[in-house]
Amino acid sequence: MAPHVPYEYYVPLYVVYTGISTQVYSMAVDWLSGSIYWTDALYNWITVARLYADNVFNHIVTTELDRPVGIAVYPQNGCVCYR
Repeated sequence: MAPHVPYEYYVPLYVVYTGISTQVYSMAVDWLSGSIYWTDALYNWITVARLYADNVFNHIVTTELDRPVGIAVYPQNGCVCYR
C-alpha cells in the first residue's frame, strides 16, 4: 500500500498531447523554455510541446529517423540530442 501524501504536495497534471502511438519510449523536459520533447518510434518523429498548452505541438524531426528511442536536452546550450 502506498503511503498517504498530504494534499499540499499534490502536483496538478496537464495533458500536453493526445495521440494513438504505442511506441513513445523517451521524454525530456527543457525547464528553461517550458517545453517537453519526446521520441515516437512508431511514426519515426521527434515532437516538442509547451508544458502548459493544450495540444500545441510541433514535429521537429520527421525525416531520416529509424525508430528513435532516446532523447536528452541541454537547455543552457539549446541542444537536443537523440538516438
